[in-house]
Amino acid sequence: MDTTPLPLDPSRTAQQEAAIARVVALVEGWLVDQPQHVMQVVERQARQLVAQQDEIAHYQAQVAQLQQELQQVQGQLACRAAPFALAPEKRKLTPKRPGRPAGHRRVWRTPPPAADTDEQ
Repeated sequence: MDTTPLPLDPSRTAQQEAAIARVVALVEGWLVDQPQHVMQVVERQARQLVAQQDEIAHYQAQVAQLQQELQQVQGQLACRAAPFALAPEKRKLTPKRPGRPAGHRRVWRTPPPAADTDEQ
């Protein structure tokens, strides 16, 4: 059996490292005294690991699907115009120019007549 220590993970705390060291010491004792028990534990953990990996793959697929749906919804919301705007296919290709047509005479309101005022 290879007894080289595993490289330390910098994200682990000292408490986690101590727990791992206790488990390793316990398993080494079991390996000598009860090798059949160790094989059962390893087999059970291997089955749990496979089940967890399947579950992780399922959740990753679900996350990818939900992200795709979110992008579709955000894309639909991003291109919306005001509710009163015309759709591009309903707009006129050559709209009329704004304002009064050329050649028409100008018309404006005439000022009111000057009122006679009595100044006293």
